[in-house]
Amino acid sequence: MKVLPKIGKFVSEDRNFTIEITKADPKNSDLEVNYKANFSPKGAFTQKAQKGHFYHVRTGKAPFAMDVEVINRPEGHAYCILDNWTGVYKEDNTLWMEGARSFVNENGEIETLNLGRLKFSLS
Repeated sequence: MKVLPKIGKFVSEDRNFTIEITKADPKNSDLEVNYKANFSPKGAFTQKAQKGHFYHVRTGKAPFAMDVEVINRPEGHAYCILDNWTGVYKEDNTLWMEGARSFVNENGEIETLNLGRLKFSLS
């Protein structure tokens, strides 16, 4: 039997980001994730992740390699915020993740940002 990432809310140590794992599928390594960012060029947002995956290297045991991709693009496409997180899910049920963000809007304004290397803990 495979050990899966725990279902629950993982909050970053700076309290700016939440990765909530709502489902982990061992058949295809997919994660369903709800995501919250407390800041962006357009303010705080909550969004379902478009992609999330976990990959074990020892069958049935953590740690897992893990990634999450979140796209915040409102109807009408006035802007797009793309947050990517990559890292590991550790045996102690913490996430060690590094994040990056890109932003572009219809006026041609752009921004790229390193979101940091952060520990996420179950809340």
